[in-house]
Amino acid sequence: MSLYFITDAQLAFGHVALLDHADFSLEAGERVGLIGRNGTGKSSLLKIVAGLAAPDDGLVTRQNELSTVCVPQEPEFDLDASVFDVVASGLSEARAARRIRRRRARPCGYAQRPAARRSTRAHERAAVGA
Repeated sequence: MSLYFITDAQLAFGHVALLDHADFSLEAGERVGLIGRNGTGKSSLLKIVAGLAAPDDGLVTRQNELSTVCVPQEPEFDLDASVFDVVASGLSEARAARRIRRRRARPCGYAQRPAARRSTRAHERAAVGA
């Protein structure tokens, strides 16, 4: 079963059709690359997949609990931040999301990690400024 699929999607800006009855699916473990000329709908399709836009018509289906992350084509960074700070901020967001997913998956009575492992994690967080 597909993690995500789009069926018969249509998207236009003015009279220019970017997606004309397009189909797309993504299977678990599959990697996809989009190649095409400027203005042919690659970014628009990815925005639909990420949930940042919707097609004008068509069916978009995704598995429950599926999370998507989108890196903008032209990200905005704090001009005073170092490369390390920018990367570390993204890592802390990803780690926070991972922690939330882990907590949801824990069975009742889940034991805490050993103190040595907690200490290591604290040092890792301090190393990236999280």
